[in-house]
Formats: sequence, structure tokens, C-alpha cells
Amino acid sequence: MEMKQQNPNPKPCTKLRRRAPSISWLNLPGDLLNAVFERLGFADARRVESVCRSWCSAARQCSAKKQIPWLILLPEEDDKIERHWCTLFNPEEEGKLYRMRADVFEFANSACLATHGNWLLMVDHWSELYILNLFTHEKIYLPEVESQLGTTQLELTSSRGRFCLSNDQLQRPMKLKGINDVMHSPVFWIDEQTKEYVVVWGLGEWCVVYAKKGDVFWNQIQMPPPPSRFR
Repeated sequence: MEMKQQNPNPKPCTKLRRRAPSISWLNLPGDLLNAVFERLGFADARRVESVCRSWCSAARQCSAKKQIPWLILLPEEDDKIERHWCTLFNPEEEGKLYRMRADVFEFANSACLATHGNWLLMVDHWSELYILNLFTHEKIYLPEVESQLGTTQLELTSSRGRFCLSNDQLQRPMKLKGINDVMHSPVFWIDEQTKEYVVVWGLGEWCVVYAKKGDVFWNQIQMPPPPSRFR
């Protein structure tokens, strides 16, 4: 008769415990997020907006109480040492400056045309447009200025940003000396999470142009004919 061998070191009987439900960092209570975000410095407060949608919403609610805009100082065009740097000044933090560096683009060859949240609408030395997040260094290229869908045509005539504009209302092409003569009152909107965006600006006195995410051309909305003094 065979005897079953018993385990000399039997494992103690343990009860299964239910794990406490974990809370994702994406779904932290709003009050907790607000308490944390209110203690963040200027630069860190801007960065948390790009983490997720709930953090972005909470961060904006905190910053909405402080409406003083910050200033951006870009280097001179001929500055070969500081060309990759820009300086930020937040009036709420008296006497404190933030220096931002980005190796992928040169601030010295760019100008800021408009802002939305943490994003800047920029134009570089070669009249190329892009949207830039100053804190995450995300960069979104926009269609070329002269890529227009409509009756008003725009041609880049030199690498120094000179353009020639023509349409049926002009007796002869109009020469434009720079991007400021081409783009009137540019504005834009961008979603921090999906990066969906819309950029709008006026092209002379003839049309409003816009581009959204995925567009490779600027779409034109024609305006009423200008007075005869423009002909």
C-alpha cells in the first residue's frame, strides 16, 4: 500500500485580498491638480498643459486668474552667439527672466506674428511660416505664403521676402516689400492635445486667407472690390 508523501513545509492558507482601485494620474481630482499647479513656476505651468486634456483644462483655470501677458525678447538678426536663444519675462515674477534655447531653429532669423496660449505664429528670414510651442519645441510648418487657392496670385520674387501680387482688379502687378505688407492682422487657434489648428490673415485689400491642419494651400475668401485708388 502506497503512502502519499506529505509536504513538510506546507504553505499557509492566505486569503485573497481585493486590490484597492487605483486612480490614474490622468484622472486626478481637479482640486488636487489646482493645488499643485498653483505652486508651479511659470515655465513648468506652461509645460503641464501639454500632458493631457484634463491637466490642460486645470492649468488654464489656474492661469485664467492671472491675465498679465508675458513678453518675448528675440535676439538681433546678426547675433551669431545668441541666435538660438530667446528671453521670456513674466511681469508676475518680478526681476526673473527665462532663457529658452532651441537648436532646431534660430530665433535670430524669425519674427513673431501672433500668439495663442503657449504657441507662437512665426515667420523666418526666408518668409516660411510655422507654429511653434516655445516650451515643448514642437514645430508645425504651414503652407508657403505664395501657395494660394483663389483669384489673387502671390509670387515670391526674392529670398529677402519680396512678393508680387496680381489679380483681375489690378491693372498691373503690385510689388510688396516684405511679409508685413502681405499678411494683415494674422490670428490663429490650436488645440493643445490634437494639434488641430486654423490660421487666418488678410491678403491685402482683396481677400481673407486661411489654412487648417492638413492643408497644403491657403484658401481664399474674396472681399468686395477695393476703392478705385487701389487700381
